[in-house]
Amino acid sequence: MIILFLGTPGAGKTTLAKFVSEKLNLPLIDVGEILRRLAEQDPALAQEMNSGELADEGEVDRIVFTKIHDDDYNFILDGFPRTLTQAQALTHLLNEHGHRIDHVFEVTAPPELLKARILARGRADDTEKVIDERLEIYDRETRPVLDFLKTRDHKVIKLDNSGPLPDTEKELRGSLNLH
Repeated sequence: MIILFLGTPGAGKTTLAKFVSEKLNLPLIDVGEILRRLAEQDPALAQEMNSGELADEGEVDRIVFTKIHDDDYNFILDGFPRTLTQAQALTHLLNEHGHRIDHVFEVTAPPELLKARILARGRADDTEKVIDERLEIYDRETRPVLDFLKTRDHKVIKLDNSGPLPDTEKELRGSLNLH
């Protein structure tokens, strides 16, 4: 099974992806976490991430596609694909190996809640300026990914994660027929 969690920074993608990962016993490929670990060893990557820009697309693709192969095409992707080019490369890779995306979730929340959540995380790269840049990049680069996936006959399920987490988890359970 292949599940994607997309959405703006601070929407709660990772929290929900971890929930589903545990329920379905599927590996979680958390691109943001992978990049943060790499940035600890790579000052150039750290600087790129601290500016709010997306990390080098080719490097991210290489990392993710290696993990996908290692996880035998059964996984949850958190925060990938972030660009139309990545979405096209992902669907091409999956098609080549006879797989397709089973579920796509777009996790949403109001902008003021997103900012409050991100600032509460307390990470060095979570400043108001960087948050605004990331939200702008999401609208410009990632939102078209959802349209692309819809044209490939993938149903994109919107999850409003602005209320209590148990409510969102209940909606997610229903979408995946989990009990």
